[in-house]
Amino acid sequence: MLNPFGLGRAPQKLFEAYLLLYASLFLLFAYLSPIAFSVVLTAFAIIIVLEPVAGWLIRRRRMRFAMANALTLIVFFSCVMLLFLFLVPSTLKEANGFFRFVEDFFEKRQWEAFFHWSPETKEMLSPTIDKVYPKLIAYFGSFISNVQKSSMTLLNFVFYVVLVTAYWTFFFPSFKKAVLHLFPKTTYSEATRFFRELYYQLKRYLSALILVATFVGIVVGVFLLFIGSRYALILGFWAFFTNFIPIVGVALELIPLLILCFSLGVGKSIALLIAIGIIHPVAFILFLNLMKGVVQLNPVVIILLILVFSQLFGIVGSLIAVPIGIIFRVYWKSFIAPRLSA
Repeated sequence: MLNPFGLGRAPQKLFEAYLLLYASLFLLFAYLSPIAFSVVLTAFAIIIVLEPVAGWLIRRRRMRFAMANALTLIVFFSCVMLLFLFLVPSTLKEANGFFRFVEDFFEKRQWEAFFHWSPETKEMLSPTIDKVYPKLIAYFGSFISNVQKSSMTLLNFVFYVVLVTAYWTFFFPSFKKAVLHLFPKTTYSEATRFFRELYYQLKRYLSALILVATFVGIVVGVFLLFIGSRYALILGFWAFFTNFIPIVGVALELIPLLILCFSLGVGKSIALLIAIGIIHPVAFILFLNLMKGVVQLNPVVIILLILVFSQLFGIVGSLIAVPIGIIFRVYWKSFIAPRLSA
């Protein structure tokens, strides 16, 4: 392979130069084609999360590689399809009902009854709520409208995710080996070390994130169902989705739950707040245990990454912000830190 970065460079510096070039091209691809970028990322996330399951079938059940991966994919996508068939219609129905509830809650000023014991608090909050209300309603309206308009785009996205995941899974071992051929032969040892570390970090992070988001979504939904809320399904799904965005996602999760508290009465509201106060520390401890041995990012850095990448790539940017932060930490650990310490 021709070396456009100079023939006499050390393997580590040469690999770093190529790595930065490919990273720039990858981000350019994300900016120019966000849907295709989202499909590739989603397929990659599914593959690396399901890979241990297929590996277990190969080692423990003595299955062939193709059979183990085919069985894993069939079970996974069958479960996802059943969830969509049973949950999506009910979730959309609840979403419309919750939107009308929020409208009535603010337009009829139902929240004032919650502060009948403290007129001073009610007077202090009234101006703020009156300002927030139009923006909140506009946001909910825009969100529902975008979901309805993008239903066909969503179906196309799901179709291509299934297609890319199915094909890529069977060629994934070859793909991991082929990545090395993007770099000069003299840098193979550096590339192997770097990508092995990066793959391990991303695999642990995605597995932990999916488990924690699933835990929070199910527990929130079941608890709301237990206390008799009519919006258990939509708010449980909302809790599941928002927990894919670290730190910021928790704040987004709490907004509709806090609004719901005003309609539940004092007893149920206190119970919900206590439940939230228990669920998230447990989820945080679970996440830390699952992330042992993985690079940790400062919370301030996470928030800044989410702000920057959500501005560049929208909702996809907020989801990929932390993985990109992990990639940068591995890069820093591999290349920048040794130079600083030297």
